[in-house]
Amino acid sequence: SLEGTPSNSNSSNNLANSLHNQIERAEKGAAGPQSSMGSNSNLSNPTNNYTNNYERTTAATSGIKPYFNIEVTGQGRHPRLIFDLRECVLPPTPLGVRSSATFHILNGGYDNLELQWKLPADESHVPMEISFPEGTLIGIAKERLPVIVSFTSNRPISFTANVDFMDENGRRFSIPVSGTADNCLLTHQEFVKANERSLVFSVPNPNTSPVMLVTHVDYDLPPPNRALGPSEAVTSIIKYLNATTARGPFIDLQKQMIASRGRLLLEVVEMLSGKAVPNKIQKFSNNRKEFLKQQLQQYEVILLFLKAHGALLNAVKPEMLLEAEDFLRVVHERANGASKG
Repeated sequence: SLEGTPSNSNSSNNLANSLHNQIERAEKGAAGPQSSMGSNSNLSNPTNNYTNNYERTTAATSGIKPYFNIEVTGQGRHPRLIFDLRECVLPPTPLGVRSSATFHILNGGYDNLELQWKLPADESHVPMEISFPEGTLIGIAKERLPVIVSFTSNRPISFTANVDFMDENGRRFSIPVSGTADNCLLTHQEFVKANERSLVFSVPNPNTSPVMLVTHVDYDLPPPNRALGPSEAVTSIIKYLNATTARGPFIDLQKQMIASRGRLLLEVVEMLSGKAVPNKIQKFSNNRKEFLKQQLQQYEVILLFLKAHGALLNAVKPEMLLEAEDFLRVVHERANGASKG
């Protein structure tokens, strides 16, 4: 009987053998006849049968009754690579100055993996390089691997492209990388601020050459949280808009743009360019959800119009122009959609 304490080693062995046989029958789905282990009513559920018999045998062989039982559940999944950033944004730099940023690859279940990677094929339009300061081996012994992405361009450029990482089975994990190179001071407010005491200029020929920034100097880059520029409006832009448009006065540019829900931005772009933005939305819905969708579409067509006329805005996404509450709602909905997919 399971309820008694075995008096000798033979009875313990018999219990263990009986338990082993019953588990085998349960795993094969066989009901089997009732044994000395007690009723076989649990055999239709192999997991419950194994758990019950294990508890009973443990109590019978040790003479100790469990204080409480712990149920452990889990779900299997394929191994994967995880990135600590949703997108890697390189700080904008002047032409000829190298920009770089670091992100980390996190191990999601691999024992030992030698990383393989693939950069965009068009190097002339996307001149990216990557390096691995701690090697390319990730696994149980190395759960977090840093990756440095960098690029240099001698002509104005703005891009967003995927860097792909593959495992030994060819499964692909991608992270988008955005970068910008330009010689516009409005673009490089943060770069100039980070190097205000160390910028080096030269004039190769005073009669024919413009003032040039010396590019082989080891300049500092803006911190990652300032890669897209300052969080507050630059004073010089406010002065410029007040002097060149009739839509002002502009005082708090950020608040005024957000409060207008895109209308003010559209008017300023059309006034300064002298052209109408195509495919703009003329009438917005009164439904909150539909209005948010239309607002995203409106910002999308404005950004496409600006990029078509030379604006280097690949790192700017439509949702970044929404007010904070709407931005969080869009990000949350996309995250839910990705998890369900």
